[in-house]
Amino acid sequence: MVNRLGRVAFGGIVVALVLALGACAARPSGAEAHDEVADAVRDASPEIADVVVEDGVDGLSRYLFVELDMAGDILPADALTAALGAVGATVPEQYETVRVVARTASGDRLELEEPMQQTGVDGVFMINPRLASVQAAALRGLDG
Repeated sequence: MVNRLGRVAFGGIVVALVLALGACAARPSGAEAHDEVADAVRDASPEIADVVVEDGVDGLSRYLFVELDMAGDILPADALTAALGAVGATVPEQYETVRVVARTASGDRLELEEPMQQTGVDGVFMINPRLASVQAAALRGLDG
C-alpha cells in the first residue's frame, strides 16, 4: 500500500513537472516579447525611427515601458494611434499597463497629452505631460 502510494505521488510530481516545463516553453521570453512589440511598433508608422521596450514594476503591478523615438521633431496623432494599436496587438497578457514616452530625433522628450487625447484611447492616465500610462486592456481592444 505504501509502495503504491509512493508511485502515485511520484507520478503526480512527474506530471506536474512536465506541465510546468511545457507552460514555460509556450510563453515567449521577456526579450522575445519585447522584440515582438518593438518590431510591430516600428512597422506601424514610418515616422517612428526606433522603439525601446522594457519591463517596469510599480508596487505590485508590472508594466511595459515603450519609448518611441521619432524620425522628426513632432509626434503626429496618427503615428501614435498606429503605435498604440501595434502595442495592443502584441502586448503580453502579464502586463496591466503600458507606459509611453516619445522623443524627438535629437532626443528631447515630447509632450504626449494632446496627441494622446486625439487618439481617442480610453484608460489613459497622464503621469506628467511627457509620460502616459495606458491600461493594457484598452490597447488590446484597438483594431490597430
